[in-house]
Amino acid sequence: MLKKLFPLLIAFYIAPSQAALVFTIDNMTTEEFAFTINGTFDEDTTGFTPGVLAIRNDWTNNPGIHTDFFDGIPSLSNSTLEIDGTLIETNYASYSGSGSDSIWIANPLGSGIKFTAGTTVSGSMTLFGGYSSAFHPSQASNLELVSG
Repeated sequence: MLKKLFPLLIAFYIAPSQAALVFTIDNMTTEEFAFTINGTFDEDTTGFTPGVLAIRNDWTNNPGIHTDFFDGIPSLSNSTLEIDGTLIETNYASYSGSGSDSIWIANPLGSGIKFTAGTTVSGSMTLFGGYSSAFHPSQASNLELVSG
């Protein structure tokens, strides 16, 4: 019986994994926050905001704790970030305000449209704090990419 189950178990464990989004912090100083996102959604998004990507504090490890990683409202100095082949323009990057722990990236496909399995995300974005804002690099280890 064990000989019959063994090949089945091996096949289960070596099956290809689902695709995923990869969030990489390229640079984070008190004046600049640069990141790259690449990959595809492995399932349809759901929830209150199914068509929004957000970089925020990791609530998985710190449930409900808001730890500010930037003060003020940063400006977008560079973006090559595309969702499903559509470039996110400057006015699509929105921020939840002064002293925030989240950066929201609006869906260029339209407000309220959910991301479906296979939707691609690729490119980078650079936010600049300048005189009116500052990033807190010590918070970089607490960030996560979420949607929906």
